[in-house]
Amino acid sequence: MVTPQVTHGFLAKSLRDLRFEEVMMSFGLFFLQDLDVEKAILSDIQDDDAEVQRAYGNAIKLSSKKKQLEYPPLALTKHALQDDKYPWGSIISWKTLEQLLATVPHQFLQPVDFNQSDLFLQESKFLFLQFSNQIWLSAHSYYLKGQKSPSFDNFEAALNLWTINGLKEVVTDFVILPSGHGLTGCPIRHVDSQKSFEDRMSIYFPPASQQTSWLKHYSQNMAYLDVYYQYLKGWNDEKKDHLDKDLRLIFSQIQCLPAVAQDKKTLVIWQAHQNKMQFIANPKYYPITEIGKPIKSTQITHRAQLPGTVIEQQIFEDRYAIYSLS
Repeated sequence: MVTPQVTHGFLAKSLRDLRFEEVMMSFGLFFLQDLDVEKAILSDIQDDDAEVQRAYGNAIKLSSKKKQLEYPPLALTKHALQDDKYPWGSIISWKTLEQLLATVPHQFLQPVDFNQSDLFLQESKFLFLQFSNQIWLSAHSYYLKGQKSPSFDNFEAALNLWTINGLKEVVTDFVILPSGHGLTGCPIRHVDSQKSFEDRMSIYFPPASQQTSWLKHYSQNMAYLDVYYQYLKGWNDEKKDHLDKDLRLIFSQIQCLPAVAQDKKTLVIWQAHQNKMQFIANPKYYPITEIGKPIKSTQITHRAQLPGTVIEQQIFEDRYAIYSLS
């Protein structure tokens, strides 16, 4: 609801033509039913004249410009595609990294390329498959598509679940947060608080003596941790070492994982902000070399207009050349 402030003659004239005062006195309200709020125009009304443009034109332009700036143009452009290795530049700021992951993570993150032949044991793939299926049972159904947990029957599908495309198939809405671990130039506060993805394996596969009360639900009834502890209990040292190396390798290759937090003494796997589940992205898949100030373009630019002193010199030399030829 708006009460017009009559500060210009053209506005007073327009209100008289609309019989604004009479309508307000009779009904107390005045509606502009054909007003396009987005474009600030009325249908079948002529374009604003110069006087109106001088009074309001700049304000309208500034308003639309401000709206555009709310969404930084971070998506890939034709220019960016010229550099396949570093589309956004080899060095970007932490703020830009946050924006890229929040707006275009599917374009920013490099694809997962995992060679399963590097694994020692089939049991490692089975355990990871169990983990990927069962960990979602602790997530609230509100955040899951179809309000049900995902279920996979093979290792490849389980690994794909932890990618941007995989999460889109499972989660109603989510946001990707950056990890500073191992990034050159990253602010210390973003490095110290982060584990590497390889080390995050121990969050979900902790030693039996260190498991949290929350994870105890998975260490019974043949759930994935129960199976894991049985393997450790019954195998020799070499096989246990192979299992540990396999799981650490798998986790080091994952593209995204839940943004785990420590709430007092309780481990919180699933977190959400503004009804969006939070995940953290693996720095291994950032197409950058370090965090810092972007390198400025080395392309030399020239002003189209020469300085006055140079112009005078050019004219003098030109006249001298002409007279010397005559």
